[in-house]
Amino acid sequence: MDLMNCKAPAETATTQVAGGGSTALSGFLYQMLVAFGLSGLGSMQREEDHISALLLLARGASVVHEGYDGDVALLHKIPRAAKNGVVLVQCKFSKSGTSSEIAPKELKGILDRLYAAAKKARGDGRAVTGFFLVTNRTHSQGSDKILRDAKAGKSGELNRIQNCIARQLIVEPPSEPEFWESKLTKFASEFGLLYAEYNEGRQRLLGSLLERTGLSVDCEVSRDMLVQCLTGSRTACPITHAAIQPRLEWELKRLGPAPRHQLIARHNAESAMAMHSNRALIVCVGQGGTGKSAALREWGQRESQNRFIAARRPANVTDDWISAQIQQWRGSIGTKDSAEDALARIGAANPNMQSPLLLLCLDGIDERVTVGSHTQY
Repeated sequence: MDLMNCKAPAETATTQVAGGGSTALSGFLYQMLVAFGLSGLGSMQREEDHISALLLLARGASVVHEGYDGDVALLHKIPRAAKNGVVLVQCKFSKSGTSSEIAPKELKGILDRLYAAAKKARGDGRAVTGFFLVTNRTHSQGSDKILRDAKAGKSGELNRIQNCIARQLIVEPPSEPEFWESKLTKFASEFGLLYAEYNEGRQRLLGSLLERTGLSVDCEVSRDMLVQCLTGSRTACPITHAAIQPRLEWELKRLGPAPRHQLIARHNAESAMAMHSNRALIVCVGQGGTGKSAALREWGQRESQNRFIAARRPANVTDDWISAQIQQWRGSIGTKDSAEDALARIGAANPNMQSPLLLLCLDGIDERVTVGSHTQY
């Protein structure tokens, strides 16, 4: 579903009214995508290559859709201050994009609405720390001049209150809905969502926000809300390498304690560790105590810095070990995938990771292990 492609019915008698409703709905959806994108970005494990002032402020803030009767509000704490702060965001969307200019009259309406939201926020005991305009449109020459004059300390066409807000107003570069949805998509990908799952989760997210808006309730677009709606579970965990890294360390402890002394046959260990670059399987053989387990552990520690590692005793490896392991990392949500789909989730969450994504370390293939009354090999 194209969220912003809401076409009006073709009936002649209702074209103008339906067109206005379509435009309003498109603007409302744009507003929601901005809220989703800001919340998703603030919760992401991965860093953005380019980040604006607004996106930076979203980190550590609570994103509220239609907070204080505005479009989006970012609630945050002010260090060493008695009051908490709020950043007010106004959203303006047009299907015509940058060819639709914001004229002076509309700009004044935006400033008036920001003032009304600021007045309500101050009444709630919050300090207003910023005003932002997010839009896919450009300003007309008249509006551009009004903003330049305000920042230069000139009153121009604005009244005192409008001028005060215009002086502080930060206008984000024009951004289409796809830009904001990309933030939500990146957040969802950290949980390994496949394409169809993301589309289904996005509809749940939209439905949840529309329901709360219909009840006239200010809705915090929290990380928990995004996770619940997108994945269908509150217990879902991200499967980025950074998020799983502590578990990989635990996996490697299955291979036993780290060696206390330098390996004697160091050249053999280094040679075995280097073979993985062009081999799918490496087997180390030798008498007990020659350092095979130590070399395997060291190799695993090296590789776990850039890839996913699973360490197992041979008896604990089943046919579906790949899907079982990745499902466990995801928080044991959903049903088990095929090995291909499970690895696709890892790839989605870690788009820059080189293959192989997942390595299996097996120690003691020829050893007998007694578990209860059973002997395993």
